[in-house]
Amino acid sequence: MIDEYKTSKLCSHCHKPTSNLVVNEKKLWKLIKCKTSGSINNRDHNATKNMMNIAKQILKKKGRPKKFIRLQKKKSKRNHVAIRYKLY
Repeated sequence: MIDEYKTSKLCSHCHKPTSNLVVNEKKLWKLIKCKTSGSINNRDHNATKNMMNIAKQILKKKGRPKKFIRLQKKKSKRNHVAIRYKLY
């Protein structure tokens, strides 16, 4: 199973942030636009492409791409915050 973290928020082509597509001040449901390239994608299709890319990288033993890694904060006994990476 693949963690869906950021798969629908980042462009499947360049892995840069996306935003909801707005036309005439109305948000178009499920359509996103890349803030960098301007490409328009269906949100679910974009997420699927990103998950396929993540799976391919894991199968090639390269691990999850850094843009899709969720940072987890864990408090230690001394109130320090330790950050660890979740790879899958």
